[in-house]
Amino acid sequence: MGIIKKVFGASAIIVLANGLNRLLAILAAPILTRVLGPAPYGVMALVGTATSLASTLSLLGIDMGYVRFYFSRTNTASHAVETFCWRYAILSSIVVGVLAVCGWRLLGGKPYNNFLVAGMVGFTIVLFVANTMSQTGARLREKYGRIGLSIIASGVCGTLTTIILATLWRADEWPLLIGFSLGIMMNVAIVGVPKRVWLVSPSGLSAEEKWSIVKLGLPGLVTGSMYWILSSSDRWFIKHFWGEGTVGIYSFAYNVAIIGIIVNTAMVLTWFPESVRAYEKDGEGASVVLGEVWGGLALLLCLVWLMVASVGGDAIRLLADSRFHSGAAYVPWIAGGVYFYGMAQLANTGLLISKNMKPAAQLWFIGGILNLFLNYFAIRAWGAYGAAIINCLSFGFIYFGVMWRSTRYYNLSVAWKKLSLAAVVVLICGVLMSPAWHSYPLLSICFKLPIYVIICLFLVRFIVPGWVSQIKAHLAKIVNGK
Repeated sequence: MGIIKKVFGASAIIVLANGLNRLLAILAAPILTRVLGPAPYGVMALVGTATSLASTLSLLGIDMGYVRFYFSRTNTASHAVETFCWRYAILSSIVVGVLAVCGWRLLGGKPYNNFLVAGMVGFTIVLFVANTMSQTGARLREKYGRIGLSIIASGVCGTLTTIILATLWRADEWPLLIGFSLGIMMNVAIVGVPKRVWLVSPSGLSAEEKWSIVKLGLPGLVTGSMYWILSSSDRWFIKHFWGEGTVGIYSFAYNVAIIGIIVNTAMVLTWFPESVRAYEKDGEGASVVLGEVWGGLALLLCLVWLMVASVGGDAIRLLADSRFHSGAAYVPWIAGGVYFYGMAQLANTGLLISKNMKPAAQLWFIGGILNLFLNYFAIRAWGAYGAAIINCLSFGFIYFGVMWRSTRYYNLSVAWKKLSLAAVVVLICGVLMSPAWHSYPLLSICFKLPIYVIICLFLVRFIVPGWVSQIKAHLAKIVNGK
């Protein structure tokens, strides 16, 4: 029960914070989509994809080595590991940031010919890396409350800044760019970074110890790059074949459909440190405990997909300008990609425990190349709808492959039959609930929500009945004041 409470308690904090953050963005959508239109969203999407890729390249998976070796049984001090990882990440982010500015300028044409936009790309790369490392350090110290506070503050800061600049200054991509950057800066400022002396003094690790940390994370360079291809390259194909306006519509729908990523992020932020901690304490007995929690997390991802697939299209029709309504058809497929991405992350558990991430890198590489090949033909023929379908199928291929390889290194005791049956039920319900149930979107959502709650209660009791009893007992203690 200890790890269940810790994982789900910390995840709940981060999910709530990210949910409030996303809610702010949704509430701002009627204003921003009307004032800005699709084109600035398209430019922002291109900047975001470039920044995401470059940040992944600069990290080189060092955050994964940070998590795994911080709890290692060796005599390597946690302080030394942290110092080395931070120095490594900051230096590489600066180098990659400068190279990214030059690379952006070489592409030519709008928006690449704007030097200030190029500078913003390089600056946000450093911010991205600093944010990833600061949150990793907070996770290792179990400071989940501070992480939640930083997420809420960054959302408020970024959204309000964007609205003010868009309405009072200019109606182009700059309000989105500036609000985005200020949000990340707020996040880093609240979570915090190590003391300055840590970043300027040597770590004290030997060359062999440093290489062990770097080597574990290097496959993350492949998986991270391939994740960028799967989650971002479709925008470039859409822009090439269909123009910036279509990119903006697709990107807006994508931002609605990936709301489930807040659950993925929360789970990864808590699951990996806690699973490694549990394994280091009891390597033999951890399989059963971790398997039970893993199954609960997998069910949670299924239910999140059902929620997004059911009401995501209605949310777009309710909140966005009519020019964006065609994006509602993409939501179930994009949300499916988010689901399989979360499952692929969970599938890494056995590989991370065994300190061998190479199998995951191999499968991500195959999935990324397959995604590029299929995107070219699907987007050319079917536009953004083809991109959404290929996105889902590609992540699904990676999940099944990584899960198969992971079980060969460290096998978790998971109730696969129950989980598979639950997944089939969720899929059928999602197909039936994704179309609009009423011409007025708000009524459609209200009709669907009670059905969704009933499905959730049934599946939770079916998959993890023991958790229901434990939750009831815990709530009873709270009510009785014990």
